[in-house]
Amino acid sequence: MTDLTSLYDVNLPALAATQLLGPWRIVQLRAAPAAEPLWGEATHLHLDADTLRLQSNDSPPLSGTWHLQRHAQLGQPFLVLHLPDGSAQALITRLRRSPDGSVRQMVLYFQSGLELQLTHP
Repeated sequence: MTDLTSLYDVNLPALAATQLLGPWRIVQLRAAPAAEPLWGEATHLHLDADTLRLQSNDSPPLSGTWHLQRHAQLGQPFLVLHLPDGSAQALITRLRRSPDGSVRQMVLYFQSGLELQLTHP
């Protein structure tokens, strides 16, 4: 197992969508002033090539689509997430990974003010 102190920051303007693929576990949540029911109750997020699956403890999994987009001037990456109940955008504020990529941590910040910290595996 990789020591969390050996994780390094990924250069976000150079981030490739392939670095986000796989299962993510939501480990920390900072609530938003505005309600964010789908994402605020989520426990797991799985990103495949173009599809996503969002899981929570109290609801059946939801499937949708996603893609990586960049701010036009700054190049800052954000996720555009589409689910049956609506769409959301989440800015990637931090991505850390182990040298071999087996351990990753990501922080997403939603327009509502919700902040999620995710870890892989």
